[in-house]
Amino acid sequence: MLPSLLHRFHTQRLTGFPLSYQQVLHYLACDGTLEQELALRYQERQVDPGLRAVLEETVLPQIEQGDSASPLASLWLLVDRQKHRIVGSFLFKSQPNAAGEVEIGYGTEQGLYNQGYMTEAIGGLIDWATEHAPIRALLAETALDNLPSQKVLQKNGFEPIQNTETHSHWRRALP
Repeated sequence: MLPSLLHRFHTQRLTGFPLSYQQVLHYLACDGTLEQELALRYQERQVDPGLRAVLEETVLPQIEQGDSASPLASLWLLVDRQKHRIVGSFLFKSQPNAAGEVEIGYGTEQGLYNQGYMTEAIGGLIDWATEHAPIRALLAETALDNLPSQKVLQKNGFEPIQNTETHSHWRRALP
């Protein structure tokens, strides 16, 4: 079951959409049930332990408490339409703050790095958020040594705003 057209974006290769409560559970199971439901090719995958914790402790309770109408509350799946497979995901780490800023987290499935998927997906997210969400700016955090992630942000117009000893913080104002 795909979400409404309002809560979905398309890029040249990808479709991005938020998952329902049950779909997040299937995503976490990594057993092919999500792929079967969405008519996608199953590829063995694992969920990063940090993402698993966020999904179990924050995302699932938000959706279960009725926030499922908000696409900002769930995990968004990224699907390669031609290959019919999951290539990555992203989420909004919270609702927008008073300034309309919201931090995103994102990841590409193992074995699919350096193929431009995340650069393309974040571009699609920016377009979607500009049209459909109460967001004025996107924030992101990357490890200082994660140059591919920093490149994704740079290519999508994010600017570095602060560095700590281990991380770089980025911001992208929306039109």
